[in-house]
Amino acid sequence: MSFVLGSNALTDWIYAKGGPNTDGSVRVRYGENVFQSEERIDGLWCREVDIQPGGSAGWIDYNDTTGDVSMTADTWTTIPNNGLGAFTNKNYPPHGATELMDVSTGAIDPTELALGDIMLIRNDFTITPQTNNTALDFRYTLGAGGSAYTLEQQLGRLDRGAGVGYRFSLRIDSIYMGDTNTRDNPIGLQVKCSGAATLNNAGSVIEVVRYNNGG
Repeated sequence: MSFVLGSNALTDWIYAKGGPNTDGSVRVRYGENVFQSEERIDGLWCREVDIQPGGSAGWIDYNDTTGDVSMTADTWTTIPNNGLGAFTNKNYPPHGATELMDVSTGAIDPTELALGDIMLIRNDFTITPQTNNTALDFRYTLGAGGSAYTLEQQLGRLDRGAGVGYRFSLRIDSIYMGDTNTRDNPIGLQVKCSGAATLNNAGSVIEVVRYNNGG
């Protein structure tokens, strides 16, 4: 369904003629719809958009088949994800998004999201250390250039023996789209072990909660 939107400024909330409200309007936010055209009508900036029904949340599960990846001691290793696994599930994406990961690199792709949206990420990978009691760290790499930054977490000591697979599959991480530096750049996933080890990635499920301030 298409509406013509009118506002005194191209910022914040705008209203659409022909909507379900008593004054014939519908409240939508910039970035949540696909703008089709723009013109000035009766002193107001007006844009025609496609507004489609859909929930405020959705998810995509990317299952990886890369297999074992060698990890050098004290070196950050990128977690791959080719999305080719049998359990990849793209049936329930968030409204307005078609992909949430670049499967050529394994990086999370938030570029189809709007500012204010939140990603909830559950990764599932196994680390097999060559020596006992090694330390394991995980991080996300975000942004670009001089504005690049990381979100890092210590995952503890792998102290149940060498050659044992330590699986990490239930932690849920939250990343919010607070600015374009975060939203417009890939988000890498990396692990680092204090000793040589092997990484095997099962995949990542990425859920999106769309921003809504009650309007």
